[in-house]
Amino acid sequence: MGIVIRLDEDLNYSEGKFSVNIGGGLRTLTPPQVVKVLRYPAWHGGRKQRADIQAQLAAALINQYLRPSRKDKADKDFSFIVNLAARKDLLVSHFAEARDGLDFLSENNKEGQICKAVSLPGEYVGSGDAIRFYLPEDIKQTLPILLQ
Repeated sequence: MGIVIRLDEDLNYSEGKFSVNIGGGLRTLTPPQVVKVLRYPAWHGGRKQRADIQAQLAAALINQYLRPSRKDKADKDFSFIVNLAARKDLLVSHFAEARDGLDFLSENNKEGQICKAVSLPGEYVGSGDAIRFYLPEDIKQTLPILLQ
């Protein structure tokens, strides 16, 4: 099993203990490959492309796995993701707070297309906790076109 996604470029990077080598194009990524894509630091399009890819992964994950048939497996899935990502800042309370929304999505995602990633124009400014994404001033006119 994995997540089907189209990568815009080949991912080739190696530094220290982190390395990734995944070809671009339509791919079925294993869970460890998804984590590598999420952590990939060398996108040619920088922070913006990284955020767009992360949004695509989130949409693919929701569409492909958050289905009525998996609703009863949500607790096990959450534990698997936390252990795979080796993140100590992902808490059960985060999952519990999101549970009603996740249940709604899984109950209504019968066709596997409930979620869509949208790439908005703009730029990232700052770094770390002070990073912000700034949209262009005319976004209200642009947004309806982007959501079609």
